[in-house]
Amino acid sequence: MLRQLRWKSLLAIIVIVGVAAAALFVPDYRIPGVGERGSEHILGLRLGLDLAGGTQLIYQAGVEGQTPTEEQMEGLVGTITRRIDRLGVAEPSIQRLGDDRLLIQLPGIEDTQQAKDLIGQTAQLEIVERICDNATCTAFEDRPSGMTGGDMARAFPSQDQTTNRPILSFELNRDAAQQFAVMTQRIFSTNNTDSPDQLAFVLDGDVLVSAVVSSPILSGSGIIQGNFTTEEVRQLAIQVESGRLPVDIEEISSSVVAGSLGAQSLDEALIAGGVGLLLVLFFMAAYYRVSGIVAGMALVWYILIVLALFKLIPVTLTLAGLAGFILSLGMAVDANILIFERLKEELQVGRTVQLAMQIGFNRAWPSIRDGNISTILIALVLFFFGSGSANSAVTGFAVSLLIGVLTSMFTAIFISRNLLAIVAATWLRRSARLFTPDAGRRDRSAPAGGGG
Repeated sequence: MLRQLRWKSLLAIIVIVGVAAAALFVPDYRIPGVGERGSEHILGLRLGLDLAGGTQLIYQAGVEGQTPTEEQMEGLVGTITRRIDRLGVAEPSIQRLGDDRLLIQLPGIEDTQQAKDLIGQTAQLEIVERICDNATCTAFEDRPSGMTGGDMARAFPSQDQTTNRPILSFELNRDAAQQFAVMTQRIFSTNNTDSPDQLAFVLDGDVLVSAVVSSPILSGSGIIQGNFTTEEVRQLAIQVESGRLPVDIEEISSSVVAGSLGAQSLDEALIAGGVGLLLVLFFMAAYYRVSGIVAGMALVWYILIVLALFKLIPVTLTLAGLAGFILSLGMAVDANILIFERLKEELQVGRTVQLAMQIGFNRAWPSIRDGNISTILIALVLFFFGSGSANSAVTGFAVSLLIGVLTSMFTAIFISRNLLAIVAATWLRRSARLFTPDAGRRDRSAPAGGGG
């Protein structure tokens, strides 16, 4: 039964490592319900400005003495995101700093003026009469009505009283209400035709919603209904509001990292990490022998799993993030060393390899657990303070360290332990010297013999 359990554990390890390898080495793919993963960079990882090169901008939102509302900030982020998408930036990053600041990172963009001009434009909402040429309105002609978001007094999410489905409610200014009434009456009159026209709301050239008019809107207020979820309606209201109430933004700082400098930093970081890894693998194999070789395998698989997690989450990898990852790599090695030292102590008092391994893991676990929990708490504190400031390096370091430490605990307790248990069940268990140095030397103060 125990042997069957070990082989099941080995199968689970193979599956986990196989999935991680597939996620990492397939350049790009789409995960249903999650989105696209992958990039043009090494292993499809998302690289930050200091590695990929590009532009970083920090903006202050709102006028002095007046903090923007949560809805205005969400609308501002959405508007800027749509504008940046037109630049063709592969992996833009737009983060909120506190209540009224934005950190915008544009990898690969070194023309800061182009980025500033596009981001600084005011959002424009248009109300359009869509003339449909067929029943499904796949072919149509848009006719500008002359009405914009400036004519809209309010847009907010609500619920249909009859169907309880989410809808978007809006109210127009008095001057625009009469013009809107005439247009909706005209659109409504086409509902009995083969190709009923639609009312469309367009923000910065993107159609937010296009729907038929169920009844003429004569009072200047109405609803837009469709196959919306509650969250979609909320987002639509935010987008419409942001078009109507643009939030003034003021540039605080800007910086540019040359692409060649970022590539050089990445090369140097990879060389340093590769040399460090080889030295660690050599030391582990030379000193701890079979145990060190198994730990080396687990360490390589640990790297594979962590990088796959970076790609799947996804994590924007910066130089600081690489430092956090390499630090967690050292902690993964440290966990194995704690285990092997306890294993060595048990072998020195004459226990069998299998029993010494079990006791060694049990005795090492409290130290591994406490050390890693302390590091996790520190990483969470760094993330909390880093995410509230413009210091993205602190946040990147904290995220990479946190993922690395959690993964190192998993690899030490599950992968390393099960691999060693499988190796110890083979003929290699007959020679304790194959597992750790000085295994044949007994502690004179300890009783000889096997038991536990």
